[in-house]
Amino acid sequence: MQLTFDQTAELLDEIAESFPPPLFGKLNGGVNFLDEVRSNPEFEDVYTMGEYCCNNLRRYINLYYGSFCAMARIEDWNLDDWRKNLRRTFSHELTHHMESRAGAADCGKLFGGFGCERFAGLCPCENSAAAASELSGRMQKRVL
Repeated sequence: MQLTFDQTAELLDEIAESFPPPLFGKLNGGVNFLDEVRSNPEFEDVYTMGEYCCNNLRRYINLYYGSFCAMARIEDWNLDDWRKNLRRTFSHELTHHMESRAGAADCGKLFGGFGCERFAGLCPCENSAAAASELSGRMQKRVL
């Protein structure tokens, strides 16, 4: 199943809105949804789905619609697959942002044992959103 750019952007908006707003602090370049394919020239069927970028001026997340489309074709995604892969990638890149804000490579060590996978909603735990919310509260106290 292929989704249009606009349909995918709507799903991404829903996903982003499900995270506590404090997690987006200092993400001054925002979340950019780009109509690009990022493939690896050395490996067939390997795509960059997203990236976290941080430099002296800006912090931002790029997600690549074309890469999602390529994987959807290869793996024959349905709507749930689209949602799952968008959330996983967005969560992964947001985790890098939180690590950067904390000045650490492993935010789990700083925030009461929450590993990055759990914090980012990548584990099968039904409470991952609650974990992210709780972590957000701790971050306000320790980082901001």
